[in-house]
Amino acid sequence: MIKTHKNIRNVLGELLASEDYNSNLLEVLKKNNSIESKDIVSSLKDLHEDGGDLLKSKATSEDEPVVIKRNERYNQIYSAIFEQILENDGEFITELRLYKYLETIIINTQFILNLNFKISFLTQKKGLTKRTYLIAKAPFYLPDAVRQEARVYVRKNVTELYEIEDGDKIENYQSNELVMKNARAQLLSSMNSSIRLTIMQFHDLKNSLTYDSNIVKLCNQMFDKQKKDK
Repeated sequence: MIKTHKNIRNVLGELLASEDYNSNLLEVLKKNNSIESKDIVSSLKDLHEDGGDLLKSKATSEDEPVVIKRNERYNQIYSAIFEQILENDGEFITELRLYKYLETIIINTQFILNLNFKISFLTQKKGLTKRTYLIAKAPFYLPDAVRQEARVYVRKNVTELYEIEDGDKIENYQSNELVMKNARAQLLSSMNSSIRLTIMQFHDLKNSLTYDSNIVKLCNQMFDKQKKDK
């Protein structure tokens, strides 16, 4: 179970939250490739040449620096792959989006199964008017949001919110079973709606593919197996 906000941000979905890849990085890599090889001085006297072209010589005394030849090979490989990602016909990016949706569904399902919610007050200001409402919130992964949590205004009924009066204490609401039951149900409803939307996005993208995707193939196999096992 992923418990903390920092851990949430480590999942693949967070890495892909911005699908506009950093083209500036590619420009830096290209410039690196155009730089002529240079000798770099290192103080790591224990380095030695072992058949590669990383080292041109090794230290011969305690204070003599090791001269290391700049190796452009990995820079060239990385920049070539990166450039292909940016200039491809969309298959690579599409695969990453599919992973992103699946990761989001899995993470948020865990948050529902291990629901850790609480209620609090939220004050809204509009001009000179200030109103405070009761909200329910819980950890939840939202790729495009800064705050990684689900939030709902807790309702007494379909139309009426819990509006907080001066002097009200959160403890009074926390000890009210009906309030907590409503808060939990309404929060779960919102979280489930978000997961259903992500599932729809996954299936819409999956069904729109015109190429043979390993992710889609595996997904279809798993669902077919699930149907047979019923």
